Amino acid sequence: MKLSNAELPRSYWAKLAKRNGISDGTFRTRAYRGWSYKAAATTPPRNAGNRTPQPESTASKQRAAGLDATAVWRYRQSHPDTELSVDQIIEKLQERRARPNITEIARKAGLSPATVLTRIGRQGWTLEQALTRRPMTHREAGKIRAQQMHGKGGVA
Repeated sequence: MKLSNAELPRSYWAKLAKRNGISDGTFRTRAYRGWSYKAAATTPPRNAGNRTPQPESTASKQRAAGLDATAVWRYRQSHPDTELSVDQIIEKLQERRARPNITEIARKAGLSPATVLTRIGRQGWTLEQALTRRPMTHREAGKIRAQQMHGKGGVA
């Protein structure tokens, strides 16, 4: 008894597809999309090498550079007058990432980043001063606060 094409099991067509150089994924996708098993197993796959090369997307360039997909957009939002190309912005962002930031520097010096940032921002210290002076003890800070509240001569 001879089976018609419609009666042959899917496994037969899957093996035939493999022999014809069609991957399992391509065969399954074609069948899922409604192709007959025969067509899915015997139609040669498109040659991906013949496709027109597409320009690399901004998002893929950013991912390749180790940046998140919105980095260039955020840069352009904060620098609306920039005339830099996408590649120049990515290069600039990579350079910025390569420099250690104050948080990393503070931790390497054994200080709290908040302490260093406060010293620089509120108190006007240089980075070197902020990193080399040890933090005050609670007792020392309390004495200074008391002097500020009550004047230098003690209780007012």
